Amino acid sequence: KCGGVGVISVASHIVGPQMGEIVAAVQAGDTDRAEAIDAQLRDLYAALFVTANPILTKAALHMLGVIPSAALRLPLVEATPGQRDILATVLEHQGILTRQ
Repeated sequence: KCGGVGVISVASHIVGPQMGEIVAAVQAGDTDRAEAIDAQLRDLYAALFVTANPILTKAALHMLGVIPSAALRLPLVEATPGQRDILATVLEHQGILTRQ
């Protein structure tokens, strides 16, 4: 919207297609559409930063089966069960994850 040509985004690891839609909408001059998509993702943005990045990004990728483990190198540690639950709830709400 301010003239940039792309985005560097933590959330793009989880919702890459939506980030691409935001960029394409802005490039097409449809800032209302870009802002609407961004608004739909705000709860995901917040959930990914309940604790230090990349803890919940890796947890999300693991929950989605993209990576085999959510393990991190010290001094970072894996997400707590409570943090994972917050994230899973948001991912479900976004239609990205189905818990069994």
